[in-house]
Amino acid sequence: MDDDCRCASLAGVPAINGSRDCQGLTVSEQAATAGLLSKTELFGTLPASDREALAQRMRPVSFKSGQLIFSRGDEAKELFLVEAGRVRLSILTAEGRELSLAHATDGGIFGEIAVLD
Repeated sequence: MDDDCRCASLAGVPAINGSRDCQGLTVSEQAATAGLLSKTELFGTLPASDREALAQRMRPVSFKSGQLIFSRGDEAKELFLVEAGRVRLSILTAEGRELSLAHATDGGIFGEIAVLD
């Protein structure tokens, strides 16, 4: 994690290592999240009503800078949509070094491969 980050999470289970509000997104947050979903490759071609339904199922979650969100081998439980901030997506090499692959920024999605796999 590079910066503090605010995400919307799609799953019915608590976030790993994050702080989750017990309530879902507010109506205005749902509209903003549906708008972000419309700009993603994964959800952008869905009808607006489907993106709105997804946004209604999402929950807010926040992470601190430097916080580990999940590791290789963890059970896939959530897909994340970055609402604000930046997340470094990386893996550990066999030698134990961190290899940065990409960054997810506002409107970026991560965790989707493991969830959809």
